[in-house]
Amino acid sequence: MLITGKRHAYYVKYKVGFDKSGKIKAVAAQMYSDGGHSVDYSPMVLEHTMLMFESTYKIPNLKLNGQVCKTNTATGTAMRGFGNIQAALMMEELIFRISVALQVPQAQVRHANHLKEGDVLSYGMSLKNCTIGECWEKCAMDSRYNERVVAVQQFNKQNRWKKRGMTMTSCRFGIGFPKIFMMQGAALVHVYLDGSILITTGGVEMGQGLNTKLIQVASRALGAPMEKIFINETSTQTVPNAMGTGGSTGADICGPAVIDACIKLNERLAPFKDKIPDGNWERWIKKLWSSYKRIESSKTSKYHMKTCIMLSVLPSLLSTVSSWEKIDI
Repeated sequence: MLITGKRHAYYVKYKVGFDKSGKIKAVAAQMYSDGGHSVDYSPMVLEHTMLMFESTYKIPNLKLNGQVCKTNTATGTAMRGFGNIQAALMMEELIFRISVALQVPQAQVRHANHLKEGDVLSYGMSLKNCTIGECWEKCAMDSRYNERVVAVQQFNKQNRWKKRGMTMTSCRFGIGFPKIFMMQGAALVHVYLDGSILITTGGVEMGQGLNTKLIQVASRALGAPMEKIFINETSTQTVPNAMGTGGSTGADICGPAVIDACIKLNERLAPFKDKIPDGNWERWIKKLWSSYKRIESSKTSKYHMKTCIMLSVLPSLLSTVSSWEKIDI
């Protein structure tokens, strides 16, 4: 564990200019990344941190400089978030400092600086379908944020040793890979005599719920019960030349590959479904296997992402979320 690569630590020097309403006018920052004893993914992580520095906020004037530092520690490497986490922490620190200086709630400063439809990011990307404002308002309404903030303040006045905090924040995350050939997935779908289904894809389940999503996708596409569907271990013997699972793309590229295979299997099953319109999945499969007409009951499918916004090394998709949290101390 001592020599295993970790998430990159950062040291940042910054200056921020803002008006009396809390709107950010300019930011200048110099960031240093602890790369460890070898290069590894450090330059790419730093690059992603700089590209995502703005988070969900509009910064009209932005100057960023970054430097990877060689140190006598374990090398920094790729971790979940890939530079996004550090960027979000830096930006939220700026928001916090502005709120302290103006003596206003952090949520007020955040909302005042949120990106809007048509805003242009520092690297030239114009935002379309920007929903951060809608996300923010819905999160505040569904969580009863303002009402609960008042309750938290009242609780803190009445309790000397135990305190509560309530906050709401937003973030932006890049989805995808910079090269179009990396946005492709493959799947192999088997249907067996008892109606069970075995799916093999090039995606790797690592706790993100990929297998559950693929089962749901296949269940809906084939009209089969989810308990009949199983996921095989990822292997290049069955699904060769798969892309790496990362960038939050696993379900987005493997899912359509599964759907494509299921559509082709459905085309073969259609005559048997027509003969037993009131049947279920098991009856249709048994009818297929008991007929004289044998058909191929496995299908391999390849899915290629056909459309992708390519901007330098930027992700193809951007997602925005808002969340709230209450804590006791």
